[in-house]
Amino acid sequence: MNVKGLIEADSLKRAVRRKPAFDAVANYASVLKKLARREDPSRISFDGMDHCEYNLYTSADGVPAVLLWDSSSAPLNENNYRDVALKVDGVQFDSPVWYDIRTGEIRDLESLDTVTIYDSPVMITEKSNIE
Repeated sequence: MNVKGLIEADSLKRAVRRKPAFDAVANYASVLKKLARREDPSRISFDGMDHCEYNLYTSADGVPAVLLWDSSSAPLNENNYRDVALKVDGVQFDSPVWYDIRTGEIRDLESLDTVTIYDSPVMITEKSNIE
């Protein structure tokens, strides 16, 4: 049986349910339109993590967004969460949120001193940037 795709199907190829990847693609699409311009990622630094992938974006109206994930190993079936201290030179977040693109979970952040990451992309941005 072919197990690729975003919709799980039965042996008669009838749709059974959306796979978790379906929601991840929808979540990513909902924020992708907000990421108008890629910025210089060298402005991003971390404490507490050696292998992290990251990108810095701004929306059309100048709202910053950082996409980041743990790249220390290949993606696993279990989620190994780690906390990092995130710093972005020249960027001040007023009401930062942590947005898990895979699950759609949104958390308010008190500061960027403890940002949770794992092997799936999360976005740090202003609350106003999330629909």
